[in-house]
Amino acid sequence: MIRRINGLSESASIRPGQRLKIVTPDSVKIIVSKQDHTLMLFFDDRFVKQFSVGLGKNDSTPVGTYKVSDKADSPDWYYNGERIPFGDKRNILGTRWLGFDMVCAGARIGIHGTRGRDGIGGNESMGCVRLVNEDVELLYDLTPVGATAIIR
Repeated sequence: MIRRINGLSESASIRPGQRLKIVTPDSVKIIVSKQDHTLMLFFDDRFVKQFSVGLGKNDSTPVGTYKVSDKADSPDWYYNGERIPFGDKRNILGTRWLGFDMVCAGARIGIHGTRGRDGIGGNESMGCVRLVNEDVELLYDLTPVGATAIIR
């Protein structure tokens, strides 16, 4: 996260005394607009980036304020009591998962990736916020556990 926020390459060393931007959970806010199918990322109330998202069919994406409670790289998906491992064609979570501190209708809600653009800009998920993998990977790198997510 520190490398990404400061524009440093993966191989760049971080040196003692180097001035760096640091992100804390209370400085990061995610705002999802159900009307516009967008997700906006803010640091210290300053706009950083906007993404197009897919949302839940039948208005199943719950409105509210949540905390990002957990994150997973290459996440497994748990559906109907079954663990569907990352890489399985049936796993819909894409390359990253940012889970919220809530359960809706017995299921975890959060932000996750998807293989293609299917569902982005529409209402096709089971309630989660869906981004293309490239976008969710960036959001994952910039969002710490404890960040606030607002869906409205």
